[in-house]
Amino acid sequence: MRLLKTVSVFLVTALMLSPSTALAKSKGDWYKRLDLSGGITSVYQSTIGNADKTTRTLDQANFSYSLNLMVESRLSDKQKIVVHFEAAEGEGIAQNLRDNSAVPPTSYSTISPDYNRYRAAYSNADGSVQQGLKTSEVYYEGLLFWDRAIVSLGKMDIHSLYDQNRLAGSETDQFLAGIFVTMAGTVFNELDNYYAPGYKINTAIASFLELSYVGAFQYENVGNSSFHVGQINLKPNLLGGEGNYRFYLVWDNRNYTLTSGGEKEANIGFGISLDQMITNDIGIFLRFASQPTKFEENRIKNGSAFGAHIGGAMWGRRKDHIGFGYGMVTNNKSISSPSSYSGQSVMELYYYMHLTKGVSITPDFQMHSNLERASNRTVMIAGARLQLDF
Repeated sequence: MRLLKTVSVFLVTALMLSPSTALAKSKGDWYKRLDLSGGITSVYQSTIGNADKTTRTLDQANFSYSLNLMVESRLSDKQKIVVHFEAAEGEGIAQNLRDNSAVPPTSYSTISPDYNRYRAAYSNADGSVQQGLKTSEVYYEGLLFWDRAIVSLGKMDIHSLYDQNRLAGSETDQFLAGIFVTMAGTVFNELDNYYAPGYKINTAIASFLELSYVGAFQYENVGNSSFHVGQINLKPNLLGGEGNYRFYLVWDNRNYTLTSGGEKEANIGFGISLDQMITNDIGIFLRFASQPTKFEENRIKNGSAFGAHIGGAMWGRRKDHIGFGYGMVTNNKSISSPSSYSGQSVMELYYYMHLTKGVSITPDFQMHSNLERASNRTVMIAGARLQLDF
């Protein structure tokens, strides 16, 4: 916590003393410095093989949408303020993958079939989604320290600041299943406040090496809620193709409970996220994350995902692409129920089809196996995503 305070004070002081600070120097009409962008993501999904009398589940279709609006105010060529608004409706297909015979209903799927940041941040205890336009992010971003580092400071989507992947990192135009978007929420526990106050420092040591540090904390009990991630990104130019080889360490100081006696400790995990283009149109990716099994809160021991990206130029549609991925998790056996529930796996195949500027549709198919229930442990999910960007 002392480190968090020290770094925060240092960042604020650097911002105030930075020669490029333009808070008092900006000229011209304010609206000319505003940039607006956003998107509407609509997802339709239906389960196949999910009907089960014991868990009181049926095969049914679900629809959900989310709206994102980004407002950026340019303070100078090197600094800006960002405000991110969100709204959404619909619980998604995940509500079909839970045991309705339990009170309250419990999920038997450890891999989200429809990753949605709004639901991660604004869902109620019963799984319902809060309504209304939310201010999800408010932060400053600037090129500081003699233009050697990009600094972000404020309320942010902390889990998007590490474990990035060029080929498997966006739920709006790539995979839908959570394990192919981020390991937070699948392996690592998401922050209690998904959008949390924090900061990030990113610097390029050389053309092939980037270092970043992320720090965050919750609004309550600040001293016992700090969250830290250090990440190294190696960028070799293998076979003439662009690549990113990220290695990161997570230090989550939210007082995890030891299974051996109830004492509290920090949860320390690690992960890797690799993406490599082999040709101009073909790329591969790999993700892996692991955390200790000694904590009651750690339902998952580790998770892995790999797959491929194929660009549409190969068949005359250069703005289209195909993605295939396979992911799996290993349960924490020290706290899991039946030993036969070793861990869930998922296979996903999608085709991203560019229709016109700002409009795309993505047919998507998933097969989830080894679900945590006695029967019907393999469920298929078919659907499509409509994306409107503006």
